[in-house]
Amino acid sequence: GIYIDITERKQNEKIQKVLYNISKAANSPISLRQLYKAIHKELSSIIDTTNFYIALVDEKKDKIYFPYCIDEKDDNFPILNFSTSNTLTTYVIKTGKPLLNNNTQYEEMISQGILTSWGSTTPQSIWLGVPLKVENKVIGAMAVQSYTNPELYTEGDIKLLEFVSAQVATAIERKSSEEKIQHLSFHDALTGLYNRAYFEEELERYNFPRYYPLSVVMLDVNGLKVINDTFGHSEGDQLLQHLSQVLISVSRQGDILARIGGDEFAILLPSTTSEEAYKFCERIKQACQQDKIEPIYLRLNISLGHATQEGEYKDINSLFKVADRNMYQDKLFNGKSREKHFLEAFRIVLAERDPHTSDHAQRLQVLALSLGERVGLTEYQLGNLKLLALLHDIGKIGIPDSILFKTYILTPSEWEKMREHSPIGYRMAKNIPDFAPIAQEILYHHEHWDGTGYPDGLKGEKIPLLSRIISIVDAYDVMQSRRPYKAPI
Repeated sequence: GIYIDITERKQNEKIQKVLYNISKAANSPISLRQLYKAIHKELSSIIDTTNFYIALVDEKKDKIYFPYCIDEKDDNFPILNFSTSNTLTTYVIKTGKPLLNNNTQYEEMISQGILTSWGSTTPQSIWLGVPLKVENKVIGAMAVQSYTNPELYTEGDIKLLEFVSAQVATAIERKSSEEKIQHLSFHDALTGLYNRAYFEEELERYNFPRYYPLSVVMLDVNGLKVINDTFGHSEGDQLLQHLSQVLISVSRQGDILARIGGDEFAILLPSTTSEEAYKFCERIKQACQQDKIEPIYLRLNISLGHATQEGEYKDINSLFKVADRNMYQDKLFNGKSREKHFLEAFRIVLAERDPHTSDHAQRLQVLALSLGERVGLTEYQLGNLKLLALLHDIGKIGIPDSILFKTYILTPSEWEKMREHSPIGYRMAKNIPDFAPIAQEILYHHEHWDGTGYPDGLKGEKIPLLSRIISIVDAYDVMQSRRPYKAPI
């Protein structure tokens, strides 16, 4: 009896030491991966952990991950679908109860349809898994197993592993929360790239001659405001996320990528010459040109600039400013052609969606110019009128297909939505210098002389002249053309 008491006391002391060391590891400045290793090491002092893994569940993504896995037969465990998979691990997580399972029991549970075969096993296998719980919520499981000794684990080991599992779960949850907070403090939530604060810290850290030549690339997304104004910020966010993936694909290990503003990105290139930085910029441009993301208006259109620090120590802010200045020079040099191309892309998308709109615009150009010449417009006014005829309905790109192609009368709420195409077109045009002169005319091309039009109910000569001309020829063409909801007059 004395021997048993001493043995139990020593075992309890071991367990308490394990719990203390796991708690200590959770409170130390180690990474989550290092914590998993520490847990594995500590548990090995009280139970056989030759084969050991930790599984965590992400209910939002409906996935089970295996962030730590040491196994004699399987190098890595694949990610599981939580709701549909029926493995031993999933069983423990879903039931919230521990399970000791030898190969005979395993085969029986498979034959009963409780489990599906998964992972390696042998006739001598035994598996022991316990849920990991934090405040009665199951966050995952941990398991040990043997492929050669079916009697390695006992009912006593269930209690042992279950007892320490609470401390393990708490430690993992604490460290996970720490890493999430740390990640958010240094990363951009939308793109997953580093944020400006982290980038500026790294810029200072690398600003020493031993890292020279040190290059910085600045990048700006052209047309993001137009996309946000036209389609909403979700589409603009999609564009930024896509660009971040393109940048990651062309970058080297060790390059530091950051989103430093709404549409601005910066890349730090340690030990990179000016020539190498230039080639890097060319790779980015080439990747963007080859990009085939759909729809076409989300294809990448960027401005780039780079600068390099060499020789003796210099103030890092000057490097940042030179790269920024070079980027804006690139934007100014190529900006107009890019903006024209950008709006042309919108027009192409609209034409592909609605051939009637494209044909209508072509006919309107002929009619509008004929009327414009009759009323004595100047060459400048005729040029704007021609452009207005082509782009007056560009805002329809922001109208849902269910409304745009409806073959019968629109409901009052649908009409409200349809009337938004004029303000949408206005916002698109006013942001592009070459098209800004006709922005007001786009906005008011559905106003009526008697004040019954939209969006502002303008009357008479308060309606811009070119808008009045487009309104007249537009009405004439609509009456003369077949539409989904009417025959020609």
